Amino acid sequence: AELIRAARADVVGLQEAVSRDEGDRAAELAALLGWHHLAQPDRTAIISRHPIAEAIGELGAAIEPVGGKRFYVFNVHYY
Repeated sequence: AELIRAARADVVGLQEAVSRDEGDRAAELAALLGWHHLAQPDRTAIISRHPIAEAIGELGAAIEPVGGKRFYVFNVHYY
């Protein structure tokens, strides 16, 4: 969480974010930051300081900054 704060990131795509033993680490990270969270298939997730308006397919999200234009983010886990 401190690294994300220091980087002043707005959106982060996470890989290997969910495990059987540790649960949904992305949701925990989003909660620590006070951010929004979108779980995706294959243990990936997107977290955002701005509201996540909707999931776009299985890999993306529409982000809507307050007073700003909607933008799209895609998070892909390559094998």
